[in-house]
Amino acid sequence: MQPAVRKKQLELARRHKAELIQHYGLRVKKILRNGPRFFVAECDMKHLPVVFKMCLYTKNIDPRTNHGIRREALTLKHFHKNGPTLFRKSTPKVYASGENPRSWYIREYLAGEPQNVKESNFTFKSSFFSKPTADFIVDFFISLHRASQRFPEPLKKNFARHTLQTNVDLIGWDKLEKFIDLPHISAYAKHFLYERERIFDSHQTVLTHYEPYASHFFKVSPKLFYIIDWENVDWGNPAHDISVIWHRSFHHPSWQSYLIKKFHQKTLYRRAFVDLFEVEVIFQSISNLDYFRRTVHPAERPLKKRALHFYQSNIRQVLSGSLSLY
Repeated sequence: MQPAVRKKQLELARRHKAELIQHYGLRVKKILRNGPRFFVAECDMKHLPVVFKMCLYTKNIDPRTNHGIRREALTLKHFHKNGPTLFRKSTPKVYASGENPRSWYIREYLAGEPQNVKESNFTFKSSFFSKPTADFIVDFFISLHRASQRFPEPLKKNFARHTLQTNVDLIGWDKLEKFIDLPHISAYAKHFLYERERIFDSHQTVLTHYEPYASHFFKVSPKLFYIIDWENVDWGNPAHDISVIWHRSFHHPSWQSYLIKKFHQKTLYRRAFVDLFEVEVIFQSISNLDYFRRTVHPAERPLKKRALHFYQSNIRQVLSGSLSLY
């Protein structure tokens, strides 16, 4: 973006933000994020604690962020009106939102204990790995998958369906050769994936958070968490979100087994689940290998050696047909 365009857009955003703050009587208490893509602040709205989030550029300048904030508001508003009880208990209610000239919303402020370690997106607190937590995760995502079957047709067009090819194109395949010393490992992995392309593409059937990261979970009680930041919600396969959490709990193998076994028993897509999960293992293990190779975060560096071994081993086991989920 040209400096002059950026300056003009930020000035327009400042004016729009000021108009919304005045219109809704917001009192800004704490700015959580001020760029580069969006503004987020804790506010009071007539003595009600809220979060105000706004894209800093118009949808013509930054369509991805605009669309993401719009999808987030649509999802939360719909399911708080028509969705399962557990979703309403575990996600923020949207009080107001808009799309022009840029997307924004005002949502309920949810107080809870953040589940990430030292502001890491990846590393969960050790207390997170309990059976009540696993039970909550399974029940939450199963209920979301069931509710996805009743999602209104007019709203579906706002959410994309991701193909296997889209995911293949995002992978840095040259890096896999460096991670695993096995001749033609990339070719083997691609062959494995393309054999499952039809089942993967035909199961983009559930609304998916896509980022159930440690920083997006807030503990309310041993059996209840808030899940925030739905900006990346889209159609996905029923193994995606649960596999993200599974991949981030590699240092708690017993908990991993309990989580996946319970989810597999309850999922509506039991027959296809193993194939979908193994595809996710390939995609996510490659991405996580690259992430841990580069991380310097103090909460992640002590886990680096174990993480690299876990993800390398996962890829080898999937390709050899020896991965055991539980």
